[in-house]
Amino acid sequence: MRVLIIPEDPTLDRHVLQPIIEGVFDDLSRPARVDVLTDPHLHSISQALNPTTISDIIADNPMIDLFVLAIDRDCDREGATEKANTRVAEHPTKLVAVLAWQEVEVWALALHREKLGVSWSQVRADCDPKEAYWDPFITQNGWLSTVGKGRKKAMRALRRPVGGLLSVCPGSPSSVSACAPSSAPDTRPRAPPMELRLVRTPASTTAPTSASDDAADPKLDLPVLGVMLPHDLVHLLVEVGFGIQDGFWGRVAAGLDPAKINAEAEARGGKDKYAGFGADRSGLLLPSTPRGSSGPRSTSAAARSPPRSRCGRCGTGPWSSPPSEPGPTWPRPSG
Repeated sequence: MRVLIIPEDPTLDRHVLQPIIEGVFDDLSRPARVDVLTDPHLHSISQALNPTTISDIIADNPMIDLFVLAIDRDCDREGATEKANTRVAEHPTKLVAVLAWQEVEVWALALHREKLGVSWSQVRADCDPKEAYWDPFITQNGWLSTVGKGRKKAMRALRRPVGGLLSVCPGSPSSVSACAPSSAPDTRPRAPPMELRLVRTPASTTAPTSASDDAADPKLDLPVLGVMLPHDLVHLLVEVGFGIQDGFWGRVAAGLDPAKINAEAEARGGKDKYAGFGADRSGLLLPSTPRGSSGPRSTSAAARSPPRSRCGRCGTGPWSSPPSEPGPTWPRPSG
């Protein structure tokens, strides 16, 4: 599962938000890759609550399963609660909102509340706890010049499970669990399963096509290294076997045009010619096809087992089918 946190400003907030959200999913025993939005780089709560901004972020990141809008409540002086609830209602299957009471730094302070010299209820009741308690706390500890201006160092006190932190911070990111797969069925519409047929042509290219397409008229041209199995077929085995949803074929299912990516990479050349294909999606070229699928999903326990345990050395031998005939035939190890 891919999770993207939308903070009102990632520069400092990310050091508090990311470990907490990761902890929530760890407690749920749900594997999740949690990232923090930096493109666009938001700078204010008004930007984070802007309906157009949120819609654009969701549209620009089709591979993300869950977006977490994490902002300061600030005693609701700007109507943040109502606006956040409205944004969630506009994207009910993709977005959840968590509002810090009253600022994100309070979650970090909760890990050190016995050192603050005041009651915890007093800290939570203050509409400006960052100025009143956080700034003096990090100054006293000499953390101001550290990463995240003390936030990363303060969060080192976080322990699993994160329930201890959440219990003293009602309204905290525990609400994210309501959108985790273990507690709510995934009802999002999905594209039909992608059926592939790989054909080795005399020109040594692989053409994966839909089962309904004519193999003689492939829609995608992908490279093959000599007689070895197509590199993209190896990707397919590994991604399906391990349930990877944001790999090469997951991106193809979401609308990625690999022909354009390969053309750009070849034109660029060099060992880093595919840089930008991974976490940085700014280099991806999307064709004008409907998006919204989150990629191939495992549908059984067998499918989720490592491919090597099911096919031995498959993928290590030569492509033995003649050109223009369906393939490949995988050699099995003897004995």
